[in-house]
Amino acid sequence: IGLQAGDEICTEGFVMDQFCIDRGTLFDNPTVPTLEGPEKHSIHCLIDVQSCISSNFEILLDPSTDTGGLYTRGWRLNDKSKQQAVELAKTVGTCTDCNIGNTEKNSH
Repeated sequence: IGLQAGDEICTEGFVMDQFCIDRGTLFDNPTVPTLEGPEKHSIHCLIDVQSCISSNFEILLDPSTDTGGLYTRGWRLNDKSKQQAVELAKTVGTCTDCNIGNTEKNSH
């Protein structure tokens, strides 16, 4: 029996909003194709840009030779997991509605 909708898993990878995936380039870095350079996606874009925060969040899977070196869409976060990802991002990034005190060192 494989995974089914609603199953809980533990994984790691880049968190990407569906808005940036669907547009094909990063909203905050429009010369970068989304599935080529997810490391160039800012926390600001992910949690502070309305189009991004209001879309679904997904975990990208690492590139392989089968995918032509591109990252691929792996897992969609449910509402609870998305909120946990946003809360974590607020502790390491800078956004206009963060209540956490940030320093220049951890600003993105």
